[in-house]
Amino acid sequence: RALVSGAGHVATAAVGAAGGAVGLAGSALGMIRDARASRAGADRQLGYAARAAGASAPETQRRARELALQHNMTYDEVATSLAEGQEHGSVLEATNGQTSAQALDAALRTIRMANAEGVNGGQLLSARGRLGQAGLQGAALEEGMRSLIGAAQQGSVEVEQIITEGLPGASRLMQQRVAG
Repeated sequence: RALVSGAGHVATAAVGAAGGAVGLAGSALGMIRDARASRAGADRQLGYAARAAGASAPETQRRARELALQHNMTYDEVATSLAEGQEHGSVLEATNGQTSAQALDAALRTIRMANAEGVNGGQLLSARGRLGQAGLQGAALEEGMRSLIGAAQQGSVEVEQIITEGLPGASRLMQQRVAG
């Protein structure tokens, strides 16, 4: 009788363990599906941005994945930053004698810098594009980016706020100095 009772407890424990394993497998499968859906959404968003800029969507996506893996970022973060930078600053477009590959390199460097400095990558990319459109290039553009990061890190203002509120006045000032 004791042997039968002990066997019943073992069987109950085995059924409980099997149920737990099934639940864990179901949770893991759900997480995998969520990750795939998220990656597919990021691929679509980045693909649209790349094509709008005349760049190669597969190459842009591949390079975004590499950056994410190398710098402990998520692919979603990188893809969203690139899409935002393209939408608000045309950062993936080949301009000023740049190729599409060079524009992508500059955009990825900016995201890496934003990640290292704790600044929103999409906003910083948008700012880079807008500053470039306002005429800043080379060392002047890099100095402008460092200044934006410094102001944002002080916590008193967001990069987006600096660009939307400060750039129009700064652009007029630059044009006045060039003209006269």
